[in-house]
Amino acid sequence: MRQGSRGYGLGLALALLLAGTTLAAESVTLPALGYIPLGVVGHDNNAAYPDAEMERRLQLLDRYNLRSYRSGEFLLLDLPRMDRLVALARQYHITLRPVITQQLTQAQAYALAKRYAGDIKIWEIGNEQDHSRIGTGIRISRLVDIYRGIRRASDELGANLQTTINVMACNPYDTGPKARCPGERSGSLWFLEQARAAGFDFDYISFHYYPHYHDRGRWMDLYLGQMRAMAEKYRTQVFFNEANCGEIYNGATDGGRPGDRGCYDSLEQLLSELNGRYRDVVREINIYELLDEPTHPVPHERHFGLLYDLERPKAVMALVRRYAGSP
Repeated sequence: MRQGSRGYGLGLALALLLAGTTLAAESVTLPALGYIPLGVVGHDNNAAYPDAEMERRLQLLDRYNLRSYRSGEFLLLDLPRMDRLVALARQYHITLRPVITQQLTQAQAYALAKRYAGDIKIWEIGNEQDHSRIGTGIRISRLVDIYRGIRRASDELGANLQTTINVMACNPYDTGPKARCPGERSGSLWFLEQARAAGFDFDYISFHYYPHYHDRGRWMDLYLGQMRAMAEKYRTQVFFNEANCGEIYNGATDGGRPGDRGCYDSLEQLLSELNGRYRDVVREINIYELLDEPTHPVPHERHFGLLYDLERPKAVMALVRRYAGSP
C-alpha cells in the first residue's frame, strides 16, 4: 500500500491565525497530554492480519489509546468482513480511515459511502498516485469518479461526508527520468492542483514521509515545509497517515532502541517535530504499521511493524504509546 519516499484551544487559534490557515469542518480533539491524535496502519489482506484476530487488533488499539486505524481498503469489496471491522471499530471507539486504492467505479464508491455513512465520515481516495507524472491525467480521472460517487451519496443523505487526497514527500533535487518534482521545492503540489482542476474538491490532504535520522534539519524542513505549504494553500489540515523510519529501507528490522541514532530516534524526531512546529496543520498521525508482515514478497516491507506479532511488541512501541498518551 506504500512506496518509498523521502495548551491547545487559544494556542491553536493563534497558530492558525499566524499561518493564515483555518480549521476544516470537523473539529479536532486531542488527548489529555496535548499530543496530535495517533493511530496505525493495518493490512487486513495480509497473512499477518488473520480474520480470527481482528477483534484482538482493535482491542490492542483501544488499550494503547491508538484511536484511528487506516485500513479496510482491502475489504471494500468483501462486505461481510468490512461490516465486521466497522462494528468492531464502533465497539472499541476506533475511527476507521479507509483508503480507496482499488479501481472502484463511481457506482461502487456511491454504494459504499451510503452503506457506511453512519460510521465512516472521511474517505481517502487514492494512495500515492503522485508516484509519477506519466499517466497522471488517467489516474486523476479515476479519483474524480470515486469522489463524485461519495459526494452524491453524501448529498442524498445529508451526511456531510468528506474526502482526502494523498501525496508523498518529494525531492526537488532529483532530476532523473523518474523525477516527480524536479526543481519544485513545493513537492507534489502540482498533483493537488491538477486534481482540483479536474473536479476533485477534496476536504483534506494526507501526507507520507519516512525520515532517516540524519534528515533532521535541511531535509526534514524541506519535506515538512511542503506539507505546510499544501495545507495553507488549500486552507485545510493534513492527515500524516504513513510515518516510520527510513532506516527500514536500509535493513533495520527491529524498530531500534532509544539513542540508536537510527530507526527509533528517527521516528522520535519526526513525532517531536510534528507535535511541535507542525501541530497547527497536522490533524492526525498514523504509524506504518501495526504488525510485521514476514511473508510479504518485498523484503523491506516485512519489518515496518510496531509489533512482531500481537504477543511481541518492539521497543519502539513504548515510544508510540508515550505519544498516544497510553499508560
